[in-house]
Amino acid sequence: MMADFPQIEPRGRSYILTGKTFSQAETRDGQMVGYFHGYRSANRPIDLVFTFCTMATADTIRAHFRGEKTWKRFKIPIELLRTHPTLYTLTPANQDYRYREKPSASPVGGGLFDVTVMLETVF
Repeated sequence: MMADFPQIEPRGRSYILTGKTFSQAETRDGQMVGYFHGYRSANRPIDLVFTFCTMATADTIRAHFRGEKTWKRFKIPIELLRTHPTLYTLTPANQDYRYREKPSASPVGGGLFDVTVMLETVF
């Protein structure tokens, strides 16, 4: 069973809202067919930045990444997405997500880290 992303609220977030919701499927003869969908989207990047994290928090994020290699999709709890500066940065909470890359951690001093998580939406 997939596990939700840890209950850690990001200090920064960027979400690219592009075009209509869309997905593709390959037919038996190798042709790609595109489908437009309703309120959910696929392949839209979302980056979450967690600033001044302890090593334990950074390890929690890394552990989630390692665990999701099996399932490749997970939910982000609505509490993490509750603040929206504008409607243009609104991130859909009913989406499934997957990692685009391994989370990166940068030391900021005092044993604290800034952790960047790069995700994308999936169906």
